[in-house]
Amino acid sequence: MHTNVNDLENQGDTDLASDATSRKLADRPVIPGLTWMTDIDEEDIDWLWRPYLPKNELCGLIGRGGMGKSFLTIQLAARFSRGDTLPGEGDERNPGERERAPMRVLMLSAEDDYSKVIKPRLRAAGADMRMIAVPNTLFTLDTDGIALVETYLQQGGFGVMTIDPVVYYAGGRMDMNKANAVRALMTQLASLGHKYKVTIILVGHVRKSQADDNQDAWSGSADWVNASRSVMLLAQTNEGTRIMKHVKTNYGELGPARTYTIDEGRFVFGETIDEDDVKLKRGRPSAERQKAEAFLRNVLANGPMAETELSALAKDEGIAPATLTRAKKGVVERSYSSSRRCFISCLIDPPPTTTLQ
Repeated sequence: MHTNVNDLENQGDTDLASDATSRKLADRPVIPGLTWMTDIDEEDIDWLWRPYLPKNELCGLIGRGGMGKSFLTIQLAARFSRGDTLPGEGDERNPGERERAPMRVLMLSAEDDYSKVIKPRLRAAGADMRMIAVPNTLFTLDTDGIALVETYLQQGGFGVMTIDPVVYYAGGRMDMNKANAVRALMTQLASLGHKYKVTIILVGHVRKSQADDNQDAWSGSADWVNASRSVMLLAQTNEGTRIMKHVKTNYGELGPARTYTIDEGRFVFGETIDEDDVKLKRGRPSAERQKAEAFLRNVLANGPMAETELSALAKDEGIAPATLTRAKKGVVERSYSSSRRCFISCLIDPPPTTTLQ
């Protein structure tokens, strides 16, 4: 094979130019406020309770009223105060995680009295009262409130803080549905967690019209969920079984769902379950959604309908497009009709046809 000398020279020039460019790019300029990735050390995720509670991060605990959210925060506080393990630790999923040191817990509770409710429940859960502190007065997380919490964390050496419910501590002037307002508060709390190495558990409610099966159930702005690194949902199946379900994580895989009961004022963990085998109970739909579902069942009772026609009829009935979309879930299925050359909607469970004798 004959090699052209000019080709070799050109290739050499290209390699030299490439090396020069690489050296130039490798000489990283010092830019105030920026850090090159080569100067950042990789770190493993530390866990308070793998995979549900990452250490020093914001975590969410949501559910309807009466599902036992406060009982779970009590149970967690008690176990952390004693240094006890939690379900799943030390098994094949989390090998080696069998022991933890006792840690101090700061509990903020706006709905339950500390002397009449919180302390008796902590005692029932076997908590070490010397490791748990509560504020003497209620406050909101405005500028002064954040400063007060920082003082507590700075002086108390806490490993965990619970805020139950976060909607109260956010303050009445804050719009819970506005992302910028929620994100500002969550950013401040996350900063405190990182600075003082505290895992912060936020207790929230779910929308009354939302199915109890996903992270979007958290009432208010989506940023309550988006800013949390992990979210657990307490819900109930159609058969009445209570379930703790891991619905959001930023670190790895979701943890298994687990049953639980409230027994004599104590949160009692049950067994892990296959989520595919259970169907969580839905909340009552809003009046607008109920109207839209009734509309769909009525107009589609006689058979499929083109989606454009269906949308036009819904508009005439005063049903908003977003409400119609939500109402279709579990009621309508969508498919493409090659004969009509359009998408059509039909009932998932159409009414039985009547045969004349």
